[in-house]
Amino acid sequence: MILHGHPRLTNDLDVVIANDSDNIERCLDALRDFGFSGPDLTVELFAEPKNMVRMGVEPVKIEILNFLEGVEFDAAYERREVRAAEDIQIDLISLDDLLANKRAVGRDKDLLDVKELSKINI
Repeated sequence: MILHGHPRLTNDLDVVIANDSDNIERCLDALRDFGFSGPDLTVELFAEPKNMVRMGVEPVKIEILNFLEGVEFDAAYERREVRAAEDIQIDLISLDDLLANKRAVGRDKDLLDVKELSKINI
């Protein structure tokens, strides 16, 4: 939200991953390196359709999703925006895909985000 120009603070960070087995293994390795592990942390957990893994609690909750409502992942990944923060490359959902996703999710706060983002990015 903020990186697209709308300064609404959120209570979590959504990370969307491709759910192919090689990518899931890389995600699991990164999570283990981060210190998040356990017997339930399996490829199957991330491969299950429309699944989400949550870590932490608001306001520092991270949600790892293997889907996007209203947007096909591979196409969204091709359209992603790449930003830099210091020496780190950040892949960011494109504004058009973010708007499509928020419309598809359809919660009041998402529809308000669509309205605000549309005003800023005309």
